[in-house]
Amino acid sequence: MVVACTITFLVGAVLQLNKLAVLDSAGRQFSQESYASKTGFLVPFAVFKALCNLIVGGLADKYGRRRIAILGWCVGLVAPTMVLSAPTTPDGWVTVVSSAACLGMQQGLVWSCMILAMMDLCGAEARGFASGLNETVGYTAIDIFAQVYGGIERRTVTCGWVDKIEDY
Repeated sequence: MVVACTITFLVGAVLQLNKLAVLDSAGRQFSQESYASKTGFLVPFAVFKALCNLIVGGLADKYGRRRIAILGWCVGLVAPTMVLSAPTTPDGWVTVVSSAACLGMQQGLVWSCMILAMMDLCGAEARGFASGLNETVGYTAIDIFAQVYGGIERRTVTCGWVDKIEDY
């Protein structure tokens, strides 16, 4: 159970760090100005996560939870590679948005496999507990890493318009 919780925690951490980094860099590095364009990466993420959620149960039963979770991590590792290799131009934003599909697949495959694994470990009578524990661990990771990212950002990112206000 500790392993399943740890994996879910890591999936939540990766998701949050990627999401915040992409949102942060949308305007600065990729010249995205509208709210819709800055959050456009959420659409492929949601679509691919939903599709993977739809098929993960059958895949996990057929091929095993561990194999599907490993597949999910392999697909998920493509996302940061795509983001880091994207040119810092408006055209590079297409690469970043596309990387969200990989992240959605990771989330759908790994997180959902961990829910299934936790249900297996807890037994049929405790399915609700297993699902709730998994969700609590994952969303706790999301919250913790939002705070971590915010702390890093406050220490490392300067905003040019703040200096102009102080001079005014």
